[in-house]
Amino acid sequence: LVTVAFATYDGTNHSVRTITRSAGSDTFDGDPVDVTSSPSEPVYGPLLDFNAEGDGIAMWQVNLGGGDIGLRARTYDRDTGWSSSGSKAVGHSTTGITQPSVAIDDAGDAVAIWATFNNGGPAYGAAIDPATGDWASTQLSTGANGALISDPSAVAADNQGNFVAVWQEYAMVDPTTPDQSTTHVVTSTFNVARGSWLAADGSSPTEGFAGETLGGAPTIGADAAGNMLVVLAGIASDFSGAGYRSFYRPAGGVFRDTA
Repeated sequence: LVTVAFATYDGTNHSVRTITRSAGSDTFDGDPVDVTSSPSEPVYGPLLDFNAEGDGIAMWQVNLGGGDIGLRARTYDRDTGWSSSGSKAVGHSTTGITQPSVAIDDAGDAVAIWATFNNGGPAYGAAIDPATGDWASTQLSTGANGALISDPSAVAADNQGNFVAVWQEYAMVDPTTPDQSTTHVVTSTFNVARGSWLAADGSSPTEGFAGETLGGAPTIGADAAGNMLVVLAGIASDFSGAGYRSFYRPAGGVFRDTA
């Protein structure tokens, strides 16, 4: 099954629509489905994720006016379709939202992450309660190490009750000025049972990838067994070379440099 999501405006209403293509089909099925709840608010940047069971989630940004940007999401059940309760608020920011990401695991738990246009400010995450579809916001990073920037941030599920986020930060010259000559890539793990973010070894809220002084553009993926791989662009801390690097985390383990 293939699902596509896109934002539209017909001159009156704003909406996020989805359309599916069944397995083995050469064409998409029927008409697009409107998954939004507030057609008067401009929407953009829809994201999709599905688990191996066929359950999914769509998330998008909403312009709430006055500089306030929100995130909304709607869940998809493989048996009944898009949630009858409509979309739910995930979070919002009066300083804008950049690089949101969302993931759902095979148990139906889902986690979203996003950053704000606020130098030195915090990043945020939210976790869904599968029973109600409501989201509870959690602070992902205090911003003490830097300001999240507009390179990709990403989150993936390991299907063992954990969601792992990666993102890029600037180091800060002062509380409002990022040092654009130094960046690093950071990771944190949200454990569903614990309900909070911690480094993989539980020692601190976040951890950096060793050896990266100018790390950037991270992406993360997981297989069905919970093994994870992060790929990022970077320059070694001794400036000896540049290129793409990868970090592997076996299921239940910690990241290690692989290339």
